[in-house]
Amino acid sequence: VEATIQSLVDGDIHTLYTVAKDMNTSGKDILNSIQIWHTLADGTAHHIQSMISLGFAYSENDKPQSVKYFVQAGEDGPHQTSLFNAGRMFVELNDLARGLAYIRNAATFENKSSNDVPNSQKQLLTQQFTKAYQDLSRMAMDAANEMGLQDISDIFRYANINDFPKDGKKEAQLWDLVWKSLQEYFQMKKQQQPQPQKDMQLKLENAKEDLVELQKSKGMSDL
Repeated sequence: VEATIQSLVDGDIHTLYTVAKDMNTSGKDILNSIQIWHTLADGTAHHIQSMISLGFAYSENDKPQSVKYFVQAGEDGPHQTSLFNAGRMFVELNDLARGLAYIRNAATFENKSSNDVPNSQKQLLTQQFTKAYQDLSRMAMDAANEMGLQDISDIFRYANINDFPKDGKKEAQLWDLVWKSLQEYFQMKKQQQPQPQKDMQLKLENAKEDLVELQKSKGMSDL
C-alpha cells in the first residue's frame, strides 16, 4: 500500500482515491483502503472526497471520527451533503444543538461555484434537508420539557432556518440580550461561591421578558 501511495499521490489523486474505493467496496482490503483515504484527506492533498468516505467508514463504530471528517468536508468543500451528514451524526451523539446547526447549514446551502451538481439535484437536496431540519425542530420541541436550561439555550441559537434575526435589526438586539442574560445565569450557577437566588432569578426574568418581546416578531419560528 505504501508503495502504491508513493507512486500515485503526487501524480493522480483521483486514481488513488478510486483504487481505495474499489478496495473498500469489494470488502477485500478495507483497512488499507481507509489508510489511503487518510493519506489523501489528512495530507497535503486535502482531498474532500476522501474525507467524505472516511465519514461513512467511521459512521457505525467511531461516530466522533465520522463527525470530524463530515464537518471537515462540509466546511472545507464546501459540501452540502456532508454538512447534513455532520448534523445527522451530531444528533446520534445526542448533541441536538450542533445537529440543528449543521442540518440548517445544509438546508440553506448555496455553492454557486460548483458546476458538478445539476441545479435540479441541488434543489432536491435542499428540499430534503429543509424537511429534515423541520422534523428535527419538532423533535426538539417535543423533548423541551426534559431538557435543562443549558440545552435549551444552546438550541435557541439555531431555532430559525432563515438566519433570523438579521444583524442591525431590533430583533437582533433582543436576541443578544436574551443570550447575554442566559450566559450570565449559567456563569453564576457554575461559580463555586453561592450566588444570591434573587440575582440568578433576575437573569432568567430578563431573558424571559426579552423573549416575549422577540416572539412578537413574525420572523420567529415555533421552536
